Amino acid sequence: MFDKKYQTRTVAFDVNLEIQMILWSMIDKWKEHGKELDYLQIFELSIVNINGKPVQKVIHHQEVPPLKEEKLFKVHQPMNCRLWVVDSEVAAVMMFPEEY
Repeated sequence: MFDKKYQTRTVAFDVNLEIQMILWSMIDKWKEHGKELDYLQIFELSIVNINGKPVQKVIHHQEVPPLKEEKLFKVHQPMNCRLWVVDSEVAAVMMFPEEY
């Protein structure tokens, strides 16, 4: 699961590559640590201010089995959005929920 990685055209255009790479790496880390992955990975992105500087907050979770992780990242262009990564066992696609 989550070996062949793709993104929709909208994600490629609206989400900078730096953030996309962070999200893929969060999935990869769960895999490396032997976590059982659901076919649907959910990412909630928001901007928080730390010491007056905008920082990317990412909440990564799945429903089955329930897993949740929250992290902060320094990125050039933080954003507010929700993204899904859906794995079909052939490929994984990063998309906005409304694209499903």
